[in-house]
Amino acid sequence: MVDLSECVGFRPPSLCSVLCDVKDGRQLFGEFLRNEFSEENLEFWFACEQYRSCDDDDQLTATAQQIYEDFVAPSAPRQVRQCDSYVS
Repeated sequence: MVDLSECVGFRPPSLCSVLCDVKDGRQLFGEFLRNEFSEENLEFWFACEQYRSCDDDDQLTATAQQIYEDFVAPSAPRQVRQCDSYVS
């Protein structure tokens, strides 16, 4: 097996390019996360990317509320692990 890190100018692909540009990248990474019991992290990332693309204040507010209810709230069905320094 070739160690690509030794190749001149080699840069590993970014997570975003794997998820968005590689055929089936999102599906394959999702399957990996399901096996690791952390699929909600990918769903959270995509929800945050959707939030970043919102155009108006009402859409921002609604999307933020949905992200909170789905991923952050104590009773969230797909709760993501939170760093203790950010949790009150």
